[in-house]
Amino acid sequence: MKRKRLLGLAAVTICAVLAATASAALVQVNGLVLTADGGFTPRRLPKHAFAPIDFQGTANLKAVDGGTPPPLQQAVIYFDRDGRLETAGLPTCEPSSLQEATPAEARLRCANAIVGTGHVHALIPL
Repeated sequence: MKRKRLLGLAAVTICAVLAATASAALVQVNGLVLTADGGFTPRRLPKHAFAPIDFQGTANLKAVDGGTPPPLQQAVIYFDRDGRLETAGLPTCEPSSLQEATPAEARLRCANAIVGTGHVHALIPL
């Protein structure tokens, strides 16, 4: 549990640094290595007002010995006091519309609610 907490703290620190500097980071805790990179555009923002940004980020967790890393239990992204996530006015989709739907069906049923894209890769040990 202590290792997970330390890795979580490292991940939060990396996210904060990436949001500010847009440079890659690498952290090793015990037998785990977390690599992360990201940034946002535009780079010039107003000093006394909020402005929209486009954030892009990646993170990868690997075991040093090449084995299977422990399952990720939680991922938390913190914003500093000057950041906020505003969702008012964005279209939504009822969860019941997505039950037992394939990804293609879900995209058709809730096409208006798609506001971004992303990719997730998972390691499933057999």
